[in-house]
Amino acid sequence: MKKYEITISGYGVEVVVGTLTKEQHEKIISLMEENDMDELYEFYNDSDLVEEADVKEWYENDSRFHLYSPFIDESSKITVTELDTNEEILEKPITKLSCLMDGEWDEQYYEIGESLMFCGVAEDKGVTFSSTIEIEGEFDESKLKIFPVELILESYRDMELFTKIEYDGEEIHNEDSSTDGKSFDVEILE
Repeated sequence: MKKYEITISGYGVEVVVGTLTKEQHEKIISLMEENDMDELYEFYNDSDLVEEADVKEWYENDSRFHLYSPFIDESSKITVTELDTNEEILEKPITKLSCLMDGEWDEQYYEIGESLMFCGVAEDKGVTFSSTIEIEGEFDESKLKIFPVELILESYRDMELFTKIEYDGEEIHNEDSSTDGKSFDVEILE
């Protein structure tokens, strides 16, 4: 058995989609005005105000969707390293993987329902995915499968991400990441 480390580095995102009631939204706006805040991200960076408003922290308001994923773009690079020899077996932009070039993309569209739609997006840079697999024989790129999704959040934003990664039919879970936060945004869509 050989061990391989699979890492994806570049930009990634944690995105949540949830709901708020009109009353919760009014309470947030009121607290923002009392505290001289102009942007929702300022409110959600103050856990005391979040508690006072009786709403969930931004990353917990995920009743409709929650995903942490590298972006599928030229900034994301995949590297596969054989751990016994420390030899890099594969290194390329994630967009150049054969499984992405030949595969079908899923599309997830979230629109405003009866409640207000809450969207939280935190972008990071660094190692956004890292996992170790143990397999018989040599690593074979053709056995790697990424499940891409185009995530569309009403009129707010759309992103190309992936929902999971597999090798030879077995899901590979993200065991570690090491990133620095680059941006944080929150929107409430009516």
